[in-house]
Amino acid sequence: MGLRDWLRRKPEPKARPIRLRSAEDCVQRYRSAGADDKAAIEGARRQIAGLRHEIADDARWARLVTMARQIGDPWNADDWPSGFDGLLCAITLCTHVSFECARCPVGRRQDGRSCAHPNTAFGRIGDLVRRDDRSGLRSQLDSIEAILDDAE
Repeated sequence: MGLRDWLRRKPEPKARPIRLRSAEDCVQRYRSAGADDKAAIEGARRQIAGLRHEIADDARWARLVTMARQIGDPWNADDWPSGFDGLLCAITLCTHVSFECARCPVGRRQDGRSCAHPNTAFGRIGDLVRRDDRSGLRSQLDSIEAILDDAE
């Protein structure tokens, strides 16, 4: 391709990054996608991708850490983007099983324990963010994605 052709070419559209969404938006998308197992797992995957987008940028990461530290107890967290709770990544799974953790593919791997506990798959997210442990969070997200892969 010559220079003139290269200059005339149409630029490739940039892929828009997947963003972290509010719980309400996630549940609405889950319902629009069929409200089934596949939609619940895909919703969790999209939220994890959105969280990865937040932690990739230093300024967004710093904001996330500040929000997580300010709320202290996750039960007091505002919904995204005003606040952050790691369970936001699991909202479609929780909705799909009506918060009956023993029915959830992640909850089953945790002996039916709720992800609200800080030493569970999604529960560790908030703790890692509050501790400013970005590499630990990336590793935890990898582990959650492996669990979701096994669930399909």
